[in-house]
Amino acid sequence: VYGGQLPWQLAALKQLREVFLVHFCISGTLPPHLIAGLQKLQLLFVRPFQLNRKFVSPTGAPCGIRGPLPAAWWAGGSSMQTLDLGNNLLTGKLPPQLGSWGQLTQLNVSGNMLTGEVPIAWQAMVAAAGVTRPAIKLIDLSFNKLSGLFPQWKGIVPGATDIRGLKLDGNVALEGCAPLYADTTLQYKGTRMTGLCKVDSITEERAQVRALNTTGRLLLRYGAMSPAYDRMVDFALSKLALLGSLVEIGQSSYLLYSGADGCATGDGGNVYAPHIMVKVEVMDGVEYVTSIKALLVSLDMRQLPALAQALPHLQEFEALLGYCDGSCCLSCGCSSTAPHQETDLQLPPGLPAAAPNLQKLVLTRSRIQGTLPAEYGDWPSLQELNLTDNYLTGK
Repeated sequence: VYGGQLPWQLAALKQLREVFLVHFCISGTLPPHLIAGLQKLQLLFVRPFQLNRKFVSPTGAPCGIRGPLPAAWWAGGSSMQTLDLGNNLLTGKLPPQLGSWGQLTQLNVSGNMLTGEVPIAWQAMVAAAGVTRPAIKLIDLSFNKLSGLFPQWKGIVPGATDIRGLKLDGNVALEGCAPLYADTTLQYKGTRMTGLCKVDSITEERAQVRALNTTGRLLLRYGAMSPAYDRMVDFALSKLALLGSLVEIGQSSYLLYSGADGCATGDGGNVYAPHIMVKVEVMDGVEYVTSIKALLVSLDMRQLPALAQALPHLQEFEALLGYCDGSCCLSCGCSSTAPHQETDLQLPPGLPAAAPNLQKLVLTRSRIQGTLPAEYGDWPSLQELNLTDNYLTGK
C-alpha cells in the first residue's frame, strides 16, 4: 500500500477477523470507532515495509500512522489477540485500559514516539495472564520515549502468571526494575533499568505462613474435632512457620510429617489415623509449599480456593477421610463430631482459577456433595482428579 489512510469504513465488515497491512507509505490517524465495529477482529497488523530508504507520502507528509491510540478503542471488550502497530508515528501515552481486551496475547507498539509511564493499571491484566486470561506472549514497547519508574505491579505469581516476553529497549528515560520472574524474557538495553526486581523471599514465605495459619486451620476444621487432632495441626503449622529455613543447604526439598498422638501410623500402627504430610521445595531461592497430603476426618471445602491461591506453587492436594476404630476414634476425633453445613462439603467452583499449577487433586471419602462444577473441565494444569467414594450427583 502506498499513500492513503487506514479506512474507517472497515468497521462495517462485522465478520472481519484479520487486518494485515504492510505499507510503503500510509498516513493519517487510527479510526477511533474501528474496534467497536469489528468485535470479531483478532489481528490488526499495520506496519511499514522495511527497506533501507525512506518514503514520503504523495502530499509530502512523513509516512506512518500518527496520533494517539484512540481512547474509544478501550471503551468495551474486544476479541483482539494480536495488535501490531510497530514502526509508525504514534504519539501520546499508553492506554491504561488495555486490560479490557481480555483475549490480547501480543502487543507491539515499538518504534513509535509514545511518551509517559508504563501504566500501573496494567497490573490486573499482567497478574491474570495465564491464570484467568490467556498467556501474554509478548509486550513490545521498545524504542519509544517512555520515562519514569517502571510500575511495581502486584499479584504476579512465579510459575502461574505467564508473561513470556517484555521488550523495553531504547526508552532512555525508563528507570527501575520489572517485577517479573526469571521465566519472562526481559530486554532493556539502552534504558536506565536494572533488570528484573529481586524476589523478596521473606515476603513470599511469610505470605504462605500467614495463609496456612489462618485459612489452613479453617480448612482442617481446627477446634472442631479433638485435642489430639488439634495438636497434630499445631505441630505441622509450627514447623511450617519456619518456612525459609526448612530446606537444608545442598538439598532442594523438605518433607514434613505430623501425626495425631495416640494414633500411631506406620509399621504396627493404625495407618488410617489422621496425619498430614507437606512437601516444601526451593524455587528461585524461595521455599514454597508444593504438596499437601492429609488423612483427615473432615474438611471445610469453602476454604480450599483461598489457601490454594496463597500457595502459588501448590502442585498436589490429597485428602482422604480417615477410618475410626475404638480408642483411636476417641483420641483423634471422629468425623461425626464435626458439624457440617451443606456448603462445607461442595466442590468450590473457583478452585481451578485459584490453583493454576495444581496437577493432582485427590478428595476421596470426603463426603463431597452436590455436582461437579463445569470449571473443573477447563483446568489446563490438572493431570489427575480422584473423587471416588463421595456423594456427588448430577451428570
